[in-house]
Amino acid sequence: MIKVENLSLSYPGHPVLSGVNLSIPAGKVTVIVGPNGCGKSTFLKALVSICPCDSGTILVDGQNISRYSTKELARKVAYLAQNRQVPDISVLRMVLHGRFPYLSYPRRYKKEDFSIAYEAMEQMGIEDLAEEPLNALSGGTRQKVYIAMALAQDTPAILLDEPTTFLDVAHQLQMMEHARFLAEKGKAVVMVLHDLSMAMQTADQLAVMAEGRLLRCGEPEMIFNSGCLDSVFGIRVCRFQTPEGWQYYYQSNHKRA
Repeated sequence: MIKVENLSLSYPGHPVLSGVNLSIPAGKVTVIVGPNGCGKSTFLKALVSICPCDSGTILVDGQNISRYSTKELARKVAYLAQNRQVPDISVLRMVLHGRFPYLSYPRRYKKEDFSIAYEAMEQMGIEDLAEEPLNALSGGTRQKVYIAMALAQDTPAILLDEPTTFLDVAHQLQMMEHARFLAEKGKAVVMVLHDLSMAMQTADQLAVMAEGRLLRCGEPEMIFNSGCLDSVFGIRVCRFQTPEGWQYYYQSNHKRA
């Protein structure tokens, strides 16, 4: 679905990504992990042309993203940023923003657009809040609205930068279940996560980044056995077997004097 080849990107006087290669398949959940400031969010922005690359290639459905118009790319890949403004509009109107790539100017919503928006809200459990003002909601509920907006974009690939932010534990788990559901429907799902345990339990492939480079990518079992997470984060990643499968946790390497 998405293929990244030798991608490098820098901000003025500051390299951010260097020689990144990654294949993001349809029907799988790809989770990107790494220390703060290692380039995870910038990498997602590069995939949707928000941050232009210095060199390298990004292919979506076999075509260079530079050949897509903004609207065409938005019909291929939905992107939910980590930080967003909170406009003074209703929940429904916010979710309908996800339909913009399919509208001509002036924007006139069709019955199909409303149907898709309501389906996305139902998936996130916020259909009863359609007419509520977005800026009156809690941070966790607003996060569900933004995710519903990304779902309403109805794209083959969806990129989520820290989608569990502001969500309580129960809704974090529901978000992971929903990511798996989307992948099972054939979508390429990419998430940036800080919770290593949740990442290991959810990902089909785990991409580990550090200092702007992709150090290793593979199934969580392979990543765990490599010891890569221990060295990157300076911790000890551990696990134990349960009837539901492996459960992961981590310990500090720092010892008290």
